[in-house]
Amino acid sequence: PITYNAAATAIVKPASTSISVGPSYDLEVVVQNNGSTTITSLAVSYSINGNIVSDNFTGLNIPACGTDTVLFTGSKSISFSAGYNEVRAFTGDINSNTDCQHSYDTSAAYGYCALLSGNFTINSALPTGGNNFQTFTAAVNALNCGVAGPVVFDVAVGSGPYNEQISIPQVAGASAINTITFNGNGETLTYAATLSTAPHTLVLNGADYITVNNLNITGTGATYALSCHLWNNADYNNFNNCVFTCPANGTATTHVPFSISGTATTGTGTGVACGSNNIITNCNTVSGYYNLCVVGSSTLPNTGNQVINCHAQDFYFYGIYCTYQNGVVVRGNLVDRPNRTTLSTFYGIYIMTQSTNALVENNRIRNPFAQLLTSGSTAYGIYSTSDGALGTENKYYNNIISDMKSDGIIYGFYLSGADFVKVYHNTVSLDYAGSLSGTTYGIFNTGTLGGIDVRNNIVSITRGGSGTKYCLYYSNAGTISNKNVLYLNSPAGLNYHGYYLGAQATFANWQAVNANAFDQQSVAANPLYFSPATNDYTPTELLFNNIGELCPALIYDNL
Repeated sequence: PITYNAAATAIVKPASTSISVGPSYDLEVVVQNNGSTTITSLAVSYSINGNIVSDNFTGLNIPACGTDTVLFTGSKSISFSAGYNEVRAFTGDINSNTDCQHSYDTSAAYGYCALLSGNFTINSALPTGGNNFQTFTAAVNALNCGVAGPVVFDVAVGSGPYNEQISIPQVAGASAINTITFNGNGETLTYAATLSTAPHTLVLNGADYITVNNLNITGTGATYALSCHLWNNADYNNFNNCVFTCPANGTATTHVPFSISGTATTGTGTGVACGSNNIITNCNTVSGYYNLCVVGSSTLPNTGNQVINCHAQDFYFYGIYCTYQNGVVVRGNLVDRPNRTTLSTFYGIYIMTQSTNALVENNRIRNPFAQLLTSGSTAYGIYSTSDGALGTENKYYNNIISDMKSDGIIYGFYLSGADFVKVYHNTVSLDYAGSLSGTTYGIFNTGTLGGIDVRNNIVSITRGGSGTKYCLYYSNAGTISNKNVLYLNSPAGLNYHGYYLGAQATFANWQAVNANAFDQQSVAANPLYFSPATNDYTPTELLFNNIGELCPALIYDNL
């Protein structure tokens, strides 16, 4: 028989594997005598995440084949780092003699999850430990244990870029109080995805109550680049002052700087588990086939998503793309393509399938073909074929659509078959004198069911070229259209103030075509914009000052 042989067989304290960062805990270890000599003193150590703590326990009386416990307390007690902690215990010298057999000295590994709470750093120049994480990956791994209070990660200035692919799942304990915040401080998270099954740089896979501030999130994959993607019921998340970027001039449909959708791998998949109550504020979304997507469930539209004061730029097809939404807010955004050289049809703001109660207000849509003014592609400032409903109409308020320079077809508003819409206080200026061709529509609506209300808008068309021009284009006799300013003074082509049952060449014809139902208190006059060159479209013509009315639910009147 072996004279001196001991083993650490189990760790019994702390009993719970879910503990907190900060406090010290007594560590109790079961030891066993596998030798023939009674153990009276025993060296025992434990390791936590590679760090070793040792003690020599005396006054023991462990006979052959017997067991006992030893307790690490006081200065020898154990403290845990944030996230997952691996702990092992192992035996050493027995009665001041060397253990003769080491095969069973060490216990199995025990995993302790330390619930996060408080402030931490992400700094690539320092190792993971204490309150620092060397990578985003390490920080997110720690979140897998859950949170016990609000958590803030501050990314060290100058520590990036971080070349990582990050997936944040639903975090246990996260709530409206226990929020999780990443302060990017202008640093960059970047990744070149190569797999169709994992096309993202950052994905929120069911994660809730995440806030990301001032972080640049970039996808550089030639084929796959969902730079930031939310899905699987990722709710109540906020992105502020971030920049989301895809490869410049990319044309792959899997290039999307920011998206909320119902699938893991596409920016526009409807699925059944999308995201609600997410807010994107003061962010830049750059390039992509789709630029900024807010897509809901096909079985139950998502609610409460908002895109506010963002710059959606240089996309291939779609700017701000919204489908299956109830109450989406698109407010104060700039949508344009100032730098893109690979160009196609322009959809500025796109409100589509089963979207109701949308509020699209105070946006500026312009410059669809800034790098190719002779483009013959079609441009839609605001595009929708989605019906609202009585009481949940889709609302388009106080938007400015201007500088639509091209030789293609232009629609300020394209509301094809869109019923139950309110179009109030918008300015549509289609005035590019250098245009050579292209049909032009100020506000186009072909809804048939009703609930169409177009009031207090300014539509001015002085675009050059041979194409036909229409200030207004309606199919429904019940359309409310009044107190608008309609100015048509194009040097070429066929010019019509409106279309209903045919093209109406004069303002008087337009007012009379539908039994005096259209634009009886409207005015046909040059709005004399204050300074279009500096994007100031304030009208200065006193003739129609104060002709507008305060429409329901509005507190401003720009006429």
